Amino acid sequence: MISDTEKFEIKEGKETLRFEIHKMDAVAGERWLFRAISLVGQGFNGDLGTKLSNGNIDIGGMIRALCQAPFEDAMNLMNELLPYAYRVIDAKTTQQLNIETVSGVIKSPITLIKLRLEIARYNFSFFQDLGVLASPGGRNTD
Repeated sequence: MISDTEKFEIKEGKETLRFEIHKMDAVAGERWLFRAISLVGQGFNGDLGTKLSNGNIDIGGMIRALCQAPFEDAMNLMNELLPYAYRVIDAKTTQQLNIETVSGVIKSPITLIKLRLEIARYNFSFFQDLGVLASPGGRNTD
């Protein structure tokens, strides 16, 4: 696995949550990306490949397509992102997140969405150019 990481913070109420995102290896990233494309691709009326190759993705269409996907399929895909995030507790201690541990760390569903989007943004660089997905948590790269 590639050891690249990125640190960032998300404000949740008065608390600042610190996270470290790890890169997916190439196989895991490709697998996740193809599953995501196949899940939301139907909402683009067969035009998703063209939009991806041109770097022109209709965000409204992507959101509509994801909302039309079967709930369990969409949630399973989003939950697969969580193990690539680690909560930074202190300088020497981190906690890897998953669907069972995240509720003890994050209280707001909006914060959870921001975390998932930040993991996707870091692992799939084309998300950086999409305004609604780019750095929702106020990314910190130190």
